[in-house]
Amino acid sequence: MTNSLPLKGIRIIDATHALAGPFGMMILGDLGAEIIKVEPPGGCPTRQTAPYDIHGTSLFFLCNNRNKRSIVINLKNDAGRDAFYDLVRNADAVVYNFAVGVADRLKIDHDSLMRINPKIVSCNITGYGSHGPEAQRPAMDLVVQAAAGTVSITGEPQRPPVKAGVPIADLSTGLYACLGIVSALRARDESGQGQKVEASLFHSQLSLLNPMGAYALYSGETPVSQGARDESVAPSQAFEAKDGWITLMVASNRHFEGLCAAMKRPDLLKDPRFASRPLRMTNRDEICPIVAKEIKKLTKAEWIKLLVENGVACSPINTVPEALEHPQAVEFNSVRKVKFQDKEIDVLATPLWFNDDLQHPVKDPPMMGEHTFEILRDVAGYDDDKIANLVDRGALFAIGDAAKIGETKSV
Repeated sequence: MTNSLPLKGIRIIDATHALAGPFGMMILGDLGAEIIKVEPPGGCPTRQTAPYDIHGTSLFFLCNNRNKRSIVINLKNDAGRDAFYDLVRNADAVVYNFAVGVADRLKIDHDSLMRINPKIVSCNITGYGSHGPEAQRPAMDLVVQAAAGTVSITGEPQRPPVKAGVPIADLSTGLYACLGIVSALRARDESGQGQKVEASLFHSQLSLLNPMGAYALYSGETPVSQGARDESVAPSQAFEAKDGWITLMVASNRHFEGLCAAMKRPDLLKDPRFASRPLRMTNRDEICPIVAKEIKKLTKAEWIKLLVENGVACSPINTVPEALEHPQAVEFNSVRKVKFQDKEIDVLATPLWFNDDLQHPVKDPPMMGEHTFEILRDVAGYDDDKIANLVDRGALFAIGDAAKIGETKSV
C-alpha cells in the first residue's frame, strides 16, 4: 500500500496553526510525506478550538493533524531555535503561517533557512500576501471571503450577506500550498536549489471567483447572489418536492428532453421559448416556475429516480450526515477512523488515489510533544541526555518517553 504513495521519503516541517496550513500538510502526509508538527510552547492554539473536544484536545485540531508527529520547540529560545535548525538540515520543506515579519524576527525566514540547507523549500502562508498595503492586516476565513467578493455572490437575492458553508478561503489556501510545495520540490530536484513559496488566503479566495470574476471584468457588471441558481444555464436551481428539496441542472437540449420526459411534459419541447439553451436562459423566469410546479407533485426519491432514468443531473439536497453516508462516499472510503488516546474518531479522507489504492495510511493525530524525543533522535541525531538537557533549559517540551528519562518542563 505505502509503496504507491508518491511523497514517500519527503520530510516536511509543519510549523503552522489555524486551518489552512494544518489541512494542507495533512494532505501531504496522507500522500506519504513525513510531517513533523512543530508546536509552540503550550501547544498549537487550535488544540483548544470549540465546540468539541476529546480528552481536552479539540476535534478541530484532531481532524486536521493526522499522519503527523508532534514536537514542541520554543523558537524564541536560542537553544530551541538551534534544535529547529538541526531538523531543517535534514528536511525537504518548512511551512509556517506567522504574521508578516514574525519569521524574520525568529530567524526562520527563507533566507535564514537557505543558509542552513540550500535545498530547503519554504512555504509561507499569509492572509493577504507578504507585501502590499494590507499585508499586515489580520485575516480570518470569513473576513477574507468578504474581502475577495465571495460573500457578495453567496445566498439568496435581496437577503443579508451569507458566507460559504465551509471555510473555503482556508481550505483552498491549504490546497494551493500543497501544489506550490510539490512544484518547488520538483524544481529543486532539477536545480539542486530550494525555493520560496507563498500562498495567501485572499489571493486563493480571489482565484475561486472563476468564472464570475472573468464575467465581471468582461461585462463591467457587478455579479450578485443567485441562490442555488446557475449563472449560465436554465433550469438549474433548487426545487421543492413534496418532502424536501432537490437540485437539477439542464445544460443541453438532451438534458431538457430528459427533464420533459421525467415531468411527462412533451409539450414543452415544442414551445419556441425553450428551444435552445440560450433561449431557456433568456426565458428563465418562464421555464423555472413551470418546473417548480411539477416538482411539487412528487417526493424527492421519486424525482431522483425519474430524472436519473432520463439522464438529468440531479441530487437531493443532502444534510452533512446524509452526504457522509452517500453510496459513493462509502465506495471510496471517504470516512476513515483514527484514535486519540482511547477514543475512536471519524475523519474525512483525502480524495486522491494511486494505483487504485483507496486505503492510504491514516496515523492517529499526536498528543502535544508526543514525539519530541523520537524526532530529535531520528532526524537530528541527538542522544537522550542532550534532549533532556534542552527540556530542562526551556527549549523543548516532551511527554511519553521523556518522562522515563527525567522531569520535563513546560515551556
